[in-house]
Amino acid sequence: MKHGARAMTETGGSIVVMASMNAWLAMPAQSAYTASKHAVLGLVRTAALDLGVHAIRVNAIGPGPVATDALRRRLATREGEGGLSVEDALRQAAAGTALGRMVTEGDVAGAALFLASHLSAGITGALVPVDAGLR
Repeated sequence: MKHGARAMTETGGSIVVMASMNAWLAMPAQSAYTASKHAVLGLVRTAALDLGVHAIRVNAIGPGPVATDALRRRLATREGEGGLSVEDALRQAAAGTALGRMVTEGDVAGAALFLASHLSAGITGALVPVDAGLR
């Protein structure tokens, strides 16, 4: 962010940071991860204030669970330890959203494109949740 901001000070621009739903929520047994994502949000909000004078916007994306290969591997490990099957865990996660589905990598990419574009010219210091309406 520091080096990107230096390159934008004369022209302005947009910085998009990857956070997580854990930037505004907390989950059991995830204190270090949650604390780090809260810190990311604080950094985004401070940078937005510091860099706004240079017409640089700084925002973050807060994805909910995304059915990536990495998530599937974690769920498989939990299944092996006696937890829900991978498919049942994914169905349960989808059922816990307003849209009844998991977020896709494309959903997250779309939010990043929006925040990087002029369509979001009036948004800075924000965390945009991409979580399919996680409840």
